[in-house]
Amino acid sequence: MIEIALAQRGDIDSFLGLWEQFQKELNEMDGPMMEPDFYRRLFTNVVDGNSVGVCLLAYDGEVPVGALLWCAFDNEIWPEKADNVYGWGAYTAPTHRRFGVSQSLRSRAVLELNGMGIKQVWGSVLLSNKPGIESSRKIGFRPTELVGFLNVEDRAARLMGHKNDDGDCMYGYTDGFLTEGECPLCGRGNNEGEES
Repeated sequence: MIEIALAQRGDIDSFLGLWEQFQKELNEMDGPMMEPDFYRRLFTNVVDGNSVGVCLLAYDGEVPVGALLWCAFDNEIWPEKADNVYGWGAYTAPTHRRFGVSQSLRSRAVLELNGMGIKQVWGSVLLSNKPGIESSRKIGFRPTELVGFLNVEDRAARLMGHKNDDGDCMYGYTDGFLTEGECPLCGRGNNEGEES
């Protein structure tokens, strides 16, 4: 039987172990990645009561098989959003998928946050993560908008080689379309899709 528990400070290794697997799977789906220290800080802030939110672990006996982290934005990362609760993720180990673990984690999180007076949670699910979308909808999440993300490391690598063989700036063409604005490396600008 799966049991859902509020994470305690001593659960950091169990949480980070599951979260590392979660991040590996996100990376395989070209999802956004954050450094482990970022999640360690969020986890610590929540379990120590320094941030509004909830961190949960799902156990099958003594074995952690799922984790969830929903909390306010880290003030250092995004100060103007520090009072919003964001669903940083819910993860279920592959061996325990399709048994309602994620839905149980999310439902418990809703109850915990409601008890704290939180009225709204927002988050994201990759379009390729059909089970995650399904689980989110089952507990009442509704899509509001499609948001993209930018892999800064990948984009920077493309910009570093931003000139073609003729020496012309290729800023904005690296993804098959012209990006508006100026190249951050050479200053070449374009406006509404036309080169300047």
